[in-house]
Amino acid sequence: EHCYEISFHLHPSVIAEEEGSEIALKKDGKILLKLASTEKLPFTIEEGWYSREYGHKEPTCVIRFKHHARGETHLNFELKI
Repeated sequence: EHCYEISFHLHPSVIAEEEGSEIALKKDGKILLKLASTEKLPFTIEEGWYSREYGHKEPTCVIRFKHHARGETHLNFELKI
């Protein structure tokens, strides 16, 4: 069995908010897009880091999807604009 982790590090000006099985990505209170796993994978929204250049890092949100599977696996994501 394998554990797959897919992480999306957001720009510091973007926040992530859970909306059911989707994640709304917002800037200045407006939804930019929604992110979802077509397999309805469990996810967490965590604190992490964003680096725009070497030696510089800023706190940001990280969206992390996890999946445990055996054999060949396909993981798909939707971006809704």
